[in-house]
Amino acid sequence: MIGSSRLEGADTIVAIATPPGQGALGTVRISGPSARRLALELFRPWRKDPDFPQERVAVSGTALAPALSGDPPPATAKGTSSAGRMEALDHGVLVFFPAAGSPTGEDLVEITLHGSPVVLALFTAGAQARGARQARPGEFSYRAFLNGRLDAVQAEAIDDLVRARTAYQARVAHGQQTGALARAVEPARTALVDWLARLEGSIEFGATDDEDFLQSKDLVSGLAALAASLDGLLAQAGRGLLLNRGVRVVLAGEVNAGKSSLFNAWLERDRAIVSESPGTTRDILEAEVAWEGLPVMLVDTAGERTGASPAAGRDPVEQEGQRRGAAARIEADLVIWLLDGTVSPVVQPPPQVEGEAERLLVMSKADLVVPREVTVVAGQDPAVPRAVSARTGDGLDDLKRAALALLAPGWDRRERPLVTRLRQQGCLQRAVTALSEARELAATGAGEELVVVPLGDVLTALADLTGRGNLEEVYDRIFSRFCIGK
Repeated sequence: MIGSSRLEGADTIVAIATPPGQGALGTVRISGPSARRLALELFRPWRKDPDFPQERVAVSGTALAPALSGDPPPATAKGTSSAGRMEALDHGVLVFFPAAGSPTGEDLVEITLHGSPVVLALFTAGAQARGARQARPGEFSYRAFLNGRLDAVQAEAIDDLVRARTAYQARVAHGQQTGALARAVEPARTALVDWLARLEGSIEFGATDDEDFLQSKDLVSGLAALAASLDGLLAQAGRGLLLNRGVRVVLAGEVNAGKSSLFNAWLERDRAIVSESPGTTRDILEAEVAWEGLPVMLVDTAGERTGASPAAGRDPVEQEGQRRGAAARIEADLVIWLLDGTVSPVVQPPPQVEGEAERLLVMSKADLVVPREVTVVAGQDPAVPRAVSARTGDGLDDLKRAALALLAPGWDRRERPLVTRLRQQGCLQRAVTALSEARELAATGAGEELVVVPLGDVLTALADLTGRGNLEEVYDRIFSRFCIGK
């Protein structure tokens, strides 16, 4: 948790800003009033420059770190204790951003070194030995927020961008990072402030010969326009939340019905073992794909056996696999149940268990049989494709589209949702609810002093949306999800 009180005193923070583990390069960030001093103490430019570090100029040089206690001091350092002595650690590049133009609103230094965890840790330890403090998760972004570099939605968008699993998610997050939601809300917020000012003026001064602050019919129509704007934003929140969360699609059916083959075909690689022997899959296999930009977790499950199957109920391992498959179907957003087209007559699925997700029935192995009619369960769309072939790919795209229509009706990745988090949706819902109350009061001719109260709640909700409301209560949980160094 990063309470604003913890940032008082403007201390200097340091952290490794690249993911854990080895890599070609790694970056350390230092932010705060001592950042420039630490750059001078921990980095030696190869080219002498009396103005080092210069604003936004990448400088090559040698990074320094505290000498190890057991190392002998060099000849030039006789009499110097190893506790305060520095030595060369690595070659790298340093960039200095003064507070006026830095991402955090404070002096900021970024040092890129080779991506050895040991090298990065030693350099960070050197900064800490000279007064910097280890940054908490999300603290760099939190300081940017407190210093007006980001609003709350933009900060959340940074986290969404880092965690994006599809290109569409990344593009939506980038749009939010550039302030798309704040820009969409701003006209409504500005109009709301104007209505509040007119209401307050009417309460304070009333109508005079020179000034008529408010006409009732104008207020009613103005609040209706405000409601239409906010309702539109709230209406598309479901699609944004779905994009952020993703969906689970479980492949189920009889043993040897082609579930693993379909799983591999959609992944475009051999992830699951495929064999003609029934019951090859014993456990749950998961892998993520993107359907029209929507993250989809595909789940391959153990095949079911009906009571008539020769091996039904004999193998405890297979029984456990089927139990896990049944649990996966309950946790799913959609179950695609494969019916083996080579079996005559086609074996129908068992009844759905309580809580199981909606099923989509599909005949598999269409390349091996002449497609025939499959009994459609009650409520299934007759337009759903009846047969697919994982081997030839026939019907797979149609099946994907049918599944997507059930999972996300009206999905269109050409549209980019602006609301992608429950917190954002909650703020908008509060605003819409309070605005509805204000509209009802205005329509019934209630006094301005009554209408102004819920309108003030609308303004508060919109302020909370962008992060200029109550910092301590809401924004700790936004930034505490961030990775260290961001």
